[in-house]
Amino acid sequence: MASTNSWTLEIPSPVAAPRLFRAAVMDWHTLAPKVASHVVASAHPVEGDGGVGSVRQFNFTSVMPFTFTKERLDFLDLDKCECKQTLLEGGGIGVAIETATSHIKVEPAADGGSVAKVETTFKPLPGVELKDEITKAKESLTAIFKGAEAYLHRPTITEVMASANSWTLEIASPVAAPRLFRAAVLDWHNLAPKLASHVVASAHPVEGDGGVGSIRQFNFTSVMPFTFTKERLDFLDLDKCECKQTLLEGGGIGVAIETATSHIKVEPAADGGSVAKVETTFKPLPGVELKDEITKAKESLTAIFKVMASTNSWTLEIPSPVAAPRLFRAAVMDWHTLAPKVASHVVASAHPVEGDGGVGSVRQFNFTSVMPFSFMKERLEFLDVDKCECKNTLIEGGGIGVAIETAASHIKVEPAADGGSVVKVESTYKLLPGVDVKDEEAKAKEAVTAIFKGAEAYLVANPDAYN
Repeated sequence: MASTNSWTLEIPSPVAAPRLFRAAVMDWHTLAPKVASHVVASAHPVEGDGGVGSVRQFNFTSVMPFTFTKERLDFLDLDKCECKQTLLEGGGIGVAIETATSHIKVEPAADGGSVAKVETTFKPLPGVELKDEITKAKESLTAIFKGAEAYLHRPTITEVMASANSWTLEIASPVAAPRLFRAAVLDWHNLAPKLASHVVASAHPVEGDGGVGSIRQFNFTSVMPFTFTKERLDFLDLDKCECKQTLLEGGGIGVAIETATSHIKVEPAADGGSVAKVETTFKPLPGVELKDEITKAKESLTAIFKVMASTNSWTLEIPSPVAAPRLFRAAVMDWHTLAPKVASHVVASAHPVEGDGGVGSVRQFNFTSVMPFSFMKERLEFLDVDKCECKNTLIEGGGIGVAIETAASHIKVEPAADGGSVVKVESTYKLLPGVDVKDEEAKAKEAVTAIFKGAEAYLVANPDAYN
């Protein structure tokens, strides 16, 4: 031992001893890449389960003079927050030192915090002087405990909110609150690429079924300063048309802001329309000024709700003596098969284009000369077979690009008290500039009614079909 050297270090901390020991020592391989990513590129267990004899490796970034260290746990007393470790590879082994061991003990302090006491013993290779390296080693070890301390001593939610900023916005609309909330908030990932394709290139659910905890992603075109946003739904009250969302990734997270949440409520207005009330709370990164960005965010959000006011819609109810499940299967789900048989004067042929009939499937209807357009291609966006409900989007033909920019239909076939059913249809569309489709709307209602009445006639005449 006469040729060995050692140094000692004490690091006070406001964090209690057991928490600091677990974070900065026992679980440092997990925590380091998160809280000290500029130094620790990655870390992982090599051998063992964290008990005596376990080995773990730390891989470093270019700021360190060596690329990795591999260390073995030789002694552990969790109750006393004490351990001993031996450096096996890397970290100067074979280059500047022959061996190195560390003895770490985190003791409770009188103020409720702790004091980390470290003693490192090492044997330098012959002729090697390590005075500067000892200073750097002490600085590195202090950084480890201070990094863990900062993580453990994070501010409370109340403290974070006190340092956050917020803005509010109210947007009046002639559209009724429930419809506007469903379209501009809950179903915006489906609608945005259709109504705002110059901004939203695509959007899709990432996780969940649309309820609390669900995550969706919006991918933007080059007109936006960021390429995407990923948001999580944290609260939802459909009856009150109210929700809260958190921005998880993109949209300036990590670049200009640390966190951002939005509270949206669409309230009914006295004139039958609605008022969308939005409150966004965000925490900017240090030194970032977001005055212009707040103005742009308000403009973007206003555009979302206003684009809905520029759309048109119509609703229709069709009573039928046929039970809801049979009528839904025949007139909706299997209409591409049935239509050329029962309405051959209108539908020349029809066929699936893509998919197996589930969400995302596309089918095409080809029409005879009695129709003003030769075909239409539609995609199934939503399906609930048990509730006899679906949503379709018109993607080609049927007036797209000629009279209308976009069109979507929501169909639900509900049971009636007499054993029959009521078909409820809501069609939403956006006209091309200068187009008036008042007459076409009446014709569309007649066409949809004809579909269900044609299927009804077939089902009444064939009582065993579609059971």
